[in-house]
Amino acid sequence: GIVLIIKPDIILSIMGASEISMPDIFLKYVGVFVMATGLTYFISFFNSFFNITYIQLSLVLWTTSSVVRLCVASFVFSQVYLSALSVSWLLVAFSDLSLAVFQFYLLSIWKLRINE
Repeated sequence: GIVLIIKPDIILSIMGASEISMPDIFLKYVGVFVMATGLTYFISFFNSFFNITYIQLSLVLWTTSSVVRLCVASFVFSQVYLSALSVSWLLVAFSDLSLAVFQFYLLSIWKLRINE
C-alpha cells in the first residue's frame, strides 16, 4: 500500500501492468485503501482501547479483512473477464483470494481452539 502511494509505477511494473492509463492520484487512492486494510491487522494490539479481549478483536479484524480481500478478488476477476483490466491484474486477484482463504482457514482453527 505505501509503495503504491509513494511510487505507483514500481508496483505496476512488478505486475507487468505499466500500460494503465489512469492518473497517479487514483492509484495512490487505491494505495491508501490497500494500506488501511493491511493496518487492520495491527489494531488488535490495541485491544485495551476497545475494552475487549485480544482474541475477540483479532477474530473480528481478520474476518473483516478476509471479506475485503474476497471482494477485491471478485472485482478484479470480473474486470479481467470483461477485459476492463489486463491479465496481469490476475496477480492481484489470486493473491487476495489466496490470503482470504488462508485467513478463513486460520480463523476456523482459532475458533475451534476457543470453543474447546
